[in-house]
Amino acid sequence: MIFRWVNCRRSSEWLLEAPKEEKNSLGYLQLGHHYFYGTGGLETSDYAQAAVNYQQAKYLKSPEGAFNTGYMFEWGIGVAQNIQEAIRSYNFSLTLSDDSFVPATIALQRLYFYQFMNDTVAVDLYIIAFDDILYSLYQFLLMPETILFFLIVVLIYFRR
Repeated sequence: MIFRWVNCRRSSEWLLEAPKEEKNSLGYLQLGHHYFYGTGGLETSDYAQAAVNYQQAKYLKSPEGAFNTGYMFEWGIGVAQNIQEAIRSYNFSLTLSDDSFVPATIALQRLYFYQFMNDTVAVDLYIIAFDDILYSLYQFLLMPETILFFLIVVLIYFRR
């Protein structure tokens, strides 16, 4: 057990230095993920370091790094909230790869909708904890009674 911890510690130290030496966008992106989620030998999340690594990946023309940078600027995770920088990052992600078209377009449309609601109705949707709402819905949908209910409804529907 100790041997695994030592190897994990050495690999995380190598991971922290490798992207800096090679200027590798994938390395910075992976390092950003480790800082964001607190994995890879890191004990806790460090959103500020994740933002720095995602920005480095963005500068090295990584579409996912640009998208993640936009997300962090949009929600103010690890950086000060900056909607204009989020828009620039999402648009940059769009220009880098066709694969980022759907997620970046959805993010931009959500962002524009939130801005519209804030400007017209004066409702700041960024302060509503959608994560808590979605988690509660997720928990509800995974309850055995809910799954059983939907299965019975489907069976009755197709039995006709």
